[in-house]
Amino acid sequence: MTAAATLLSLLLAAGWLDRPAALALAVAWFVALPVPLIAPGPLVVGVLLLYHVALPSAPYGAWAARDRPDPAGAWRVPAPLQTAAWGLLLLFYLSSGVARFLAGRPWPALAELAVLPLALVRTWRPWLWMLMLALEGAVAAASGAWAGLPAVVWVSLFAFDPAWVKPAPPAARERLYYDGTCGLCHRAVRFLLAEDPSGRAFRFAPLDGDAFRAVSGQLPRPLPDSLILETADGAFLMRSAAVLRAMARLGGLWRLLAAGGGLIPTRLRDAAYDAVARVRYRLFARPTEACPVVPPHLRARFDL
Repeated sequence: MTAAATLLSLLLAAGWLDRPAALALAVAWFVALPVPLIAPGPLVVGVLLLYHVALPSAPYGAWAARDRPDPAGAWRVPAPLQTAAWGLLLLFYLSSGVARFLAGRPWPALAELAVLPLALVRTWRPWLWMLMLALEGAVAAASGAWAGLPAVVWVSLFAFDPAWVKPAPPAARERLYYDGTCGLCHRAVRFLLAEDPSGRAFRFAPLDGDAFRAVSGQLPRPLPDSLILETADGAFLMRSAAVLRAMARLGGLWRLLAAGGGLIPTRLRDAAYDAVARVRYRLFARPTEACPVVPPHLRARFDL
């Protein structure tokens, strides 16, 4: 049983046959539950697995999407499922609030139950999300009952909407120069194409193209041979600074990760960047063309 669960978990993580794997894991989870289903923590795990079953297949990064010309494809989280994720969070608070009220703990119970009508105002949800997550942490710290906190965190993360974190300004597009002979750089470009499907944030150009030669005289030497980002105000960012800036321009969780990465000293960030750059040709096959293989509507975003 353990070997089968491990195999199913690996398939789920890799994004290959992930929906059948999630369904099998959900069924096994509910069958094996040693406690009543009303318990919020175990219920959350099973429901999250079923939620994954309902998602469209092959998001970017999944094994099943590795050879897709359009990195993002048509993959989007359907609006009803986005609503259902928040509904799951409210169901969790309803169950927890009722249980705490019956257990004689009215003040956290009333706070959890109060979320239900307040969450009907969509613009309040980000603030309610942060407030309730902080409240649950405070209650766990005050009571010493940490066992239920992981379930709260997981269901809260699932209801988190990345659109709440806006992209870094400015609104103008910026240009990423990349090594056209590097497989890792091609993957970085495909990632940005997937996360910026509208083309709001980036254009792209290979380092050995005319577009880069036109601006290379403005750059200090020696130049990195992997990624250089030209910002909207004409500045050029290199190494880890270019990576963090690109992530911040995407918004959502990527901007939060970029903010965390910015706390690391530049020397350490660049040392890690250079270490990866030195071995990238050995780890990733060299592409046959300077531009990644993408459909025409995405190829129009490349300057050669």
